[in-house]
Amino acid sequence: MQYLKAATLVGIVLLLGGNSLCQGPAAFNPIVPKTWNDAAIGSLEVPLANPVGSPKHISAEYYYRIPVRPIYKKYPVYASGREPAGYTEWLKKQEPVVVWDDAAHRPPLVTNADWIRAGQVVFDASVFAGPSESGIIGLHDVKSSAWYESNQIPVTPDGVLPFLTYVIREKGKIELGSFSCAIRVCCPAGPP
Repeated sequence: MQYLKAATLVGIVLLLGGNSLCQGPAAFNPIVPKTWNDAAIGSLEVPLANPVGSPKHISAEYYYRIPVRPIYKKYPVYASGREPAGYTEWLKKQEPVVVWDDAAHRPPLVTNADWIRAGQVVFDASVFAGPSESGIIGLHDVKSSAWYESNQIPVTPDGVLPFLTYVIREKGKIELGSFSCAIRVCCPAGPP
């Protein structure tokens, strides 16, 4: 009787797709929708009473011709007095490292975990990276203990400034990267 029950159970499993157990895990095939859809974008705005003043969005055709901005490797910014010895000189010797672009540099996108890691790379990537003195916060600020004190700038326990990074897009040139999507995540105690 036990053999009959076991045989019946095996038969049911095979009928319900149990043979896929022998094939290993199913392939991960995510459905990635288009980012820019003319009809969907057009539906986001309520037309103004005078249509002349209503927003005019770019077309999907134009959007998909915009070059992909490369994502460069990022390096931590340490608070004044917390930087490892020789860190700035070491940064100046680093070659630019492209983590993701529209050419040969991109993370693998095979598994669900790959997609999650890739999302983290994009989420953490700086929106702006430029000469250290071109933004609101300059290299002279992140090197100044007075700036941290007067602005009550939070740092991690190991002295890292959580919402800025160094980016090397040209060897010997240190740039500040800022405005990643992660900026609010790393500073939950900050202003809303």
